[in-house]
Amino acid sequence: MSIMAVAVVGTGLWLVNTAAEPAPAPAVVSVPTAAPVPAAVPGFPSAAGYSGEIITPKAPIVVDLTVTRGTARAYVCDGYEIETWLSGTVTGDAVTLSNADGSERLTARLENTTVVGTLSLGQRSWELRAEQVTDGQ
Repeated sequence: MSIMAVAVVGTGLWLVNTAAEPAPAPAVVSVPTAAPVPAAVPGFPSAAGYSGEIITPKAPIVVDLTVTRGTARAYVCDGYEIETWLSGTVTGDAVTLSNADGSERLTARLENTTVVGTLSLGQRSWELRAEQVTDGQ
């Protein structure tokens, strides 16, 4: 009987030891992560039109701006004494236009779908807001 008692005690100790051992640590699995998505670069659409009106004491000055693949053209007119064409370039969200001798300029930035900037004709300057009217994309 003593062998039987030793066997029972031995089995009991073995079971207690096995239960008391910590479980093996879980395997570390590396999960591939996606590359970060680059932020959108602000800028003009490849083709779009914008129109704005500057209120002056004499008459409103209408500004029609067209952007096409990095170039810009604007027609500026008040129906009385102001009538000019400006041309220039688009860089990101900025546009810079002028007449041939540089005395007339339009500099602006795109804010959402509105062109916001300054129109300068000789010694006179006005703030400009021109809303998008066409999207050629």
